[in-house]
Amino acid sequence: MSNKLTVTIGNIDQKMAKILPQVKSQSYLKYRDEFNRASNFIERYNFPVHVDIELSNLCNYSCAFCVQGMKPKPEYYKKKKLLNKKVVQNILDQCSEIGVKSVQFNGQDEPTIYPDLVEIIKHASLKGFDDIYFNTNGSKLSPAMSHALVDAGLTKIQISIDAFSQTTYTQVRKKETYKKVVANILDLVKIRDNSMSKLPLIRVSFVINDLNKHEAGDFKKFWLDKVDFVAMQNLLDVHNETAPLIENSETIRCNMPYFRVMIKADGGVKPCCTLFGDQLVEFGNIHNEEINTIWNSDQFRAFQELHKEYRWQENEVCRKCINSTVFYE
Repeated sequence: MSNKLTVTIGNIDQKMAKILPQVKSQSYLKYRDEFNRASNFIERYNFPVHVDIELSNLCNYSCAFCVQGMKPKPEYYKKKKLLNKKVVQNILDQCSEIGVKSVQFNGQDEPTIYPDLVEIIKHASLKGFDDIYFNTNGSKLSPAMSHALVDAGLTKIQISIDAFSQTTYTQVRKKETYKKVVANILDLVKIRDNSMSKLPLIRVSFVINDLNKHEAGDFKKFWLDKVDFVAMQNLLDVHNETAPLIENSETIRCNMPYFRVMIKADGGVKPCCTLFGDQLVEFGNIHNEEINTIWNSDQFRAFQELHKEYRWQENEVCRKCINSTVFYE
């Protein structure tokens, strides 16, 4: 049994370094070294290596295993929230100035419905980040959108499918768009391959759960020779808030707070990108504080030490999150 939340088939770093020009390749590998040192608690940098930016709190899906599919929805998702384009650009400017290497335009939202997504990615590309990416359900990846994303400078795109049939897709994702999403991905591959760029790298993912686990093998077999990477993800069960303490809890720790921050669509800054992370207290708000100040605050440092020292059970939200991960063979 794997104790990893995500297992990706293929070496992303090797492929990225191989296709980038030499100078960019060296910069990318330096970023990955910093990421690995931070995520393994070897070194705490005075800046987050990676920043997640939730452009809105909106999604056009309501998947069974996601907070967007909960009934009733948590209070945060009942009213529309959207980061202004200029606010996002300012966040990217701050990130570039303090040394952030990687940005992801995601929280618990669907970024392709954000009206200024392409312009935001262009701004990030001009700032020279080593990694610029987002997760998507793929439903809005029209040929026009795919062309725009390739041209904008996106380095990776991660598409969640979680099924290998329309029947299972409907059960898991509550939509009748399985064939459309598959076609969109295959079109994106062609558009990218026919462009001057070899980016973005394309990953498809499969969150393993009781509804789809019988299709995991067929999913991998179908996609392995069509996209760059295939990710098999274990389920973080947002509906299970009373799970008993997992085995060997004293050997487990969450590395997210040591290398990343999550900026929510209302400007709130969290140390975590998971579904349970919404329940953590804000460590600041981007509308009235700078990222660097929040990251280096006593409150943020104390939270990092909690995880570095294997004391995550002391935090109620972290305890629920880690205990609610469902691992499959």
